[in-house]
Amino acid sequence: MHNIFIGNDSYVFEPLCIAENTNIWITNIDDFHAFDWHNIEDSCRIYVLAELKLIDDQKYTDFYGFHLVKVLRLKKVYHPIIICSFAPKDYFLTFSTPIFHLLRIPFSHPYLQLPLDAQEENTIHPVQHLSKYQLEDIKFHFFDPQGLLDEYIHHLKNLVIERDSLKITQTLEHIDAIIPERYFTNFVALRAQFLDRFQQSKTFSYQSVVDFKNEIQKLLPARFHETEIINTYCPWRVLLIDDNPALLDNLENKFLAHSITCFKAINGEEAFDILERDFKGELFDPQTKKPLFANSIAVVISDLRFVDAENNWQPWQGYDIIEKIAHMPNFVSLFVLTSKKGVILDQVARMNHLRIHWYAKEDVLDEISPKPFSIFCSKIRTEGEQMFHALTSSPKSSAWQKPWDEKKRKHPLRDYYKYHQLLPDYAQQESNINKCAYDFIYYANLVKEKRIKTIENVGFSQEFQGNIPGDPGDETSMEHFYNKLIGRRIALGLYLNGWPTHDISDIMKYGELKHSRETDKTLFSTHLALSINLNNDIPHRLLVEERVWIENELRISLEPIDKFFFHEVVKLLEKWQDILRKKGSPHDYVENEITIGSQDQLYTIMTQAFGIAKEFEMQKQFVDDFNSLSKDEKLMVSLHKHGFLHFLSQLSSND
Repeated sequence: MHNIFIGNDSYVFEPLCIAENTNIWITNIDDFHAFDWHNIEDSCRIYVLAELKLIDDQKYTDFYGFHLVKVLRLKKVYHPIIICSFAPKDYFLTFSTPIFHLLRIPFSHPYLQLPLDAQEENTIHPVQHLSKYQLEDIKFHFFDPQGLLDEYIHHLKNLVIERDSLKITQTLEHIDAIIPERYFTNFVALRAQFLDRFQQSKTFSYQSVVDFKNEIQKLLPARFHETEIINTYCPWRVLLIDDNPALLDNLENKFLAHSITCFKAINGEEAFDILERDFKGELFDPQTKKPLFANSIAVVISDLRFVDAENNWQPWQGYDIIEKIAHMPNFVSLFVLTSKKGVILDQVARMNHLRIHWYAKEDVLDEISPKPFSIFCSKIRTEGEQMFHALTSSPKSSAWQKPWDEKKRKHPLRDYYKYHQLLPDYAQQESNINKCAYDFIYYANLVKEKRIKTIENVGFSQEFQGNIPGDPGDETSMEHFYNKLIGRRIALGLYLNGWPTHDISDIMKYGELKHSRETDKTLFSTHLALSINLNNDIPHRLLVEERVWIENELRISLEPIDKFFFHEVVKLLEKWQDILRKKGSPHDYVENEITIGSQDQLYTIMTQAFGIAKEFEMQKQFVDDFNSLSKDEKLMVSLHKHGFLHFLSQLSSND
């Protein structure tokens, strides 16, 4: 056995080194490409340092180690690759960057946090080679949902051969995580069918796994071909800023081919004028000449170096243009497109207080292949859609929308939200906000059940009340604003779990103030920019991040459901009762004596009933049907991990 180490400095790997003559060191990109990766001993392990810094001509970015792992998988290297980093694993999981999805495939990419003691080397056991199935579909789409599904399915084929029920269930949970929320019920039904076939068949059925994959693929978004031109209508616009008119025309035509309309500016002054008129709703579409709605520009793409017709430096350079746009009231995502690759890193260090997307012109404007620009355009669409929805779905209250009050030096919450979206730690802050809100809701339910007396410290305090003391960007002011965002999610989460508004008001003030309707109004309207009747805010007046959190984390659909669906609950309960009665007592369930297939049937019925019931606050018919169950049947439900009994008992007690 020998180890291959890919990194700039050997000292970080020293605790992992075995006999000196068995270690292979790769410290530069030329050695990496020259190495014969197809003639490695089966027992070999590959260690890659994530923090590979700029190599050779400075065209490689931080955490380039992840990209090398991807290259190795594309080379069909099946050996275990251990990713090493001085950052904790959770740091990478907070980003939506596709390359970090490697860490979400636990059976093939172990993770080691550095520095490492010698005895800690054993913690990486066991590590696995990728099977031939897992290598079949490792292509450039490896990191999209379809690619991830390929990986999970190939892993599933091996597990079915091994008859490993526990790992099969775990793998199905991984697949569940990449299924869009609106198809969750469909996936549960397909999973139940697959497990039934597995339970009933004593031999491996390859075709069953293939059929399962074909059905699951229908639930995932179609793959975006890298050279495909997107022709769907785009309601927002792009502002291009560059001192080269020919390049502006070239970019405009390329974007038009993807159905994205652009405004053009050859200097900072023109760009500021366009954005000011856009904020006032005074712009006309460059193609149709029809008036546009205010804040129609969602993406700004700027060069870094600006010269005039006589090749003299313009007064506004790229850094200053971006800095000023960041402080304008427009909601825009910021991109830099520069011809100087070496300059990018200097500017990144200089502008590390803003979330900016950096691209080199030579990487995007490849005249030989349309693929690079299509990928770039896909990123533009993603960011533009986020900004467009952030603007159009924002709260309507005066606390959120009221213009800047110069006399009182009071900003609307909208200004802080806009600055939050431009911060480089945006993803990390969103993760913290979600966690604090989720933890508070968990403890609030325990208080309501009288299992605890007070809410533990979850990073949320009454500081969300009152006006924010400073300007957007001030550290104290942003912390105060984040507290308001946490408060909004707590209120929405509790309400969608059946809490009356006066109970929400009481628990968020820790029960210290006597309840009154005026208290509700102050909490929701003044402090959280929500309506007293929260139904008025759901779903059209929620922030885009709140919608994602509710649907993905709380697993509550915000899509309207027709009332007649509620009547299907009774039928679901009848099926539920039949399953419970056929499969024995709660004791059998605890001892795992119910088959995998029947557990999944029970899970399917309960999930469907749960999803439908949560759309309606106090439905007597549903509660009555639950109360008709026997004591043993209710106990069975209470053992279920989703706490279904608790939910129904809350409905019953508040009816």
